[in-house]
Amino acid sequence: MITTKKNYKLYAPRNSWDTNYHLLDDDKEIEYLIDVNDVTDDEDGGLFIKTLLELKDIDEILIYAWRIKPYTSRTYSNLCFGTFMND
Repeated sequence: MITTKKNYKLYAPRNSWDTNYHLLDDDKEIEYLIDVNDVTDDEDGGLFIKTLLELKDIDEILIYAWRIKPYTSRTYSNLCFGTFMND
């Protein structure tokens, strides 16, 4: 886990084939996937890395979510322990 803020937990990509940051909303039980290619160190060129890592502006971050799916206990376990299973 990289960051937690209120009901949100942010996880970095876990390996070379996982190209998404995973943002979990514990209140809504939703997982948001944010492609690493949408994250930039340039404030004018996409989702600014500092905004993401500090969970500064959740509304802006969610604009970049390319996939939204139900959050399951399996999702959380997979992220914590670095194991992934197909949905």
